[in-house]
Amino acid sequence: MGLWARIKRIFRSIFMRRVRQLEDPATLLPTLVEDMGDELVTARQQVAASVADEKLLKRKLDRELASVKEWDQKAVLAVRAGRDDLAEAALDRKAKCEKFAAQLASQHGQMLAATDSLRRQLQAMHGKIEGAKHSAALLIARQNAAEAQKRVQATMGGFAADNSAFAAFDRMAEKVDKMEAEADAAADINNEFTGQDLEDQFATMEAEVEAFDALAALKSRMGITHEEDDDEIGAEAEAYDFEALERELATVEVEAGH
Repeated sequence: MGLWARIKRIFRSIFMRRVRQLEDPATLLPTLVEDMGDELVTARQQVAASVADEKLLKRKLDRELASVKEWDQKAVLAVRAGRDDLAEAALDRKAKCEKFAAQLASQHGQMLAATDSLRRQLQAMHGKIEGAKHSAALLIARQNAAEAQKRVQATMGGFAADNSAFAAFDRMAEKVDKMEAEADAAADINNEFTGQDLEDQFATMEAEVEAFDALAALKSRMGITHEEDDDEIGAEAEAYDFEALERELATVEVEAGH
């Protein structure tokens, strides 16, 4: 019993998936337009048959009206010939033809109105099918655009997921930033305990003094003497508190000895 239930579910799943595929607008709309075309062909055949019947009836009516005219002429001839009996017979046939022609005229009027209505309906049907063709193309284009947008949104949603490549890349960037920050912090702490920061300050100062000396030598070689420049250089050199730097260096050495 369990096996049959599983088989039933499988077949039902296959059937429903097939139904969904058949109901896909891109698949169903062209089929519907084609069915409309087939219905239009059938409608044309039916209208053509009705028009043919109307034309046949019109021909019968015309022949019957011609008979009415013919028997009237025969009655006139019979009267002129003095054959009243033949004139009466001709008039009798004329009356019968007129009666039959009146019936045919009534039927033809009804059929003509019906065929005119069928023709208008056929024209409206043709216009509707042409509109359906354009609408089907637009609907399919809209469906394709909606599906493409849906795929893009699904892809963009995957980017935001924790397991996406973009999320992993961001995590790696954050990890590198953290490693750089930790390295900078360790270097700062190391400089505080080793006196490296003080040595860096001395190195910077010496480089600046050497730059000043080199500039002064260049001016002297060029024969340019500006007492104001010399005074400015001397002032900037005196701005460094050498005694404070020596005291700080001594303190660091004492701490390092402990």
